[in-house]
Amino acid sequence: MHPFFARSLRHVTIRRLIIAIAVPIPFFLESLWHAGTSANIAPRPLQPLDAPFTTACQEPGVTAPREKAAAIMLARNEDLAGAKQAIESWNLQFNQWFHYPVVFLNDKPWANEFIEELSAIATGNVSFEVVPESMWDYPDFIDKAAAKVSIEEQGRKHVLNAGMESYHQMCRFYSGQFYDHPALQPFQYFWRIEPHVAFTCAIPYDPFRAMREHGKKYGYAIALWELGETSPSLFRAVADYKVLHNIRSTSFWSAMVDTSWAPWPLRKLLASMLPHRDGHGDTWNHCHFWSNFEIADFAFFRSKEYRDFFDYLDRKGGFFFERWGDSPVHSLAAALLLDPAEIHRFDDIGYRHPPFWTCPQNAREGQMLESTSLGTADNLSGEREDGIGCRCSCDEDDKKANFDNFCFKKFDQAMGVKRQW
Repeated sequence: MHPFFARSLRHVTIRRLIIAIAVPIPFFLESLWHAGTSANIAPRPLQPLDAPFTTACQEPGVTAPREKAAAIMLARNEDLAGAKQAIESWNLQFNQWFHYPVVFLNDKPWANEFIEELSAIATGNVSFEVVPESMWDYPDFIDKAAAKVSIEEQGRKHVLNAGMESYHQMCRFYSGQFYDHPALQPFQYFWRIEPHVAFTCAIPYDPFRAMREHGKKYGYAIALWELGETSPSLFRAVADYKVLHNIRSTSFWSAMVDTSWAPWPLRKLLASMLPHRDGHGDTWNHCHFWSNFEIADFAFFRSKEYRDFFDYLDRKGGFFFERWGDSPVHSLAAALLLDPAEIHRFDDIGYRHPPFWTCPQNAREGQMLESTSLGTADNLSGEREDGIGCRCSCDEDDKKANFDNFCFKKFDQAMGVKRQW
């Protein structure tokens, strides 16, 4: 090749290389800027915002005043065996000392057998209530026929529990109706218990009183991922509500959001095409509190802020046309509407809800509580000095939980908490 043409070709190649390198740089820099300055980003707290309410065994404070609180269980007559198992476990590990009432809720009239057997094992007052049809059935603004068709289709697609009409109704009830049930009006706090669960540590203190004294509004024991196919458009609806009401991001909200690294044009395209992304192109990482265990202040759910939030979601129709669960709804609401310091992780409570379980550090094989007294320090050997939990027995290996702790870590970061496990 003639030297002139060789030099020209070389110059063209270099220019193309420079252009190929230079053109993407602004997009790359913009994506970096977005990842660091997105409206979903909030600074982590400089000081820890949460700590265990207790770190070791203690004699139960049975003489202290009780809170206006109750355990609640939504169950059906056929859940008799599972309900007895759960309440017996709760009694053994906690209520044998504190005698809080239990309110059982059912969307159908209770069978005499259920009433008799649960009344016989109760260590506090019990009541058996029916959920009013107005709280359980489809709201007037939902096309009932179309919703039923959608539920059948969700079932054919094998979306977990989404083919059952009653499951959708349960999720909606626990998302935005339960706190208005007449039987629950006297109470300020509730402890949600499900059939078939077990508590694997002694709880020798009053969590309701601890919630009040520490200014906590919502408490959880397990955090894990939601199944994305159950609620593909939930996060977008919640994010739109956040923008509509100009709600600032908290560290807990940031912990639930994965900011997009896509550059601006692609990010906006993703936001317009994919319902699980918000208007910024960011997405929910599906971390949430597993609400089959929760101890919370009714004032949070009865507040105007939460009611407005639920009403907005309810009219989107996702409780029926998708399978929006009460767990992600409660979790996103807490991240949106509560100060992070008002959220508490009960990492001293061992809890099992098949197929998942979590257990504190002070787990010792065969140390299940068997008596009404916890004894003194002389017979509490085996508890770790740096551990938490009392008389825990998980019948498992030394793992803290049998699920990935990614979400625990994200939420601990949101609280400024560092854990060794």
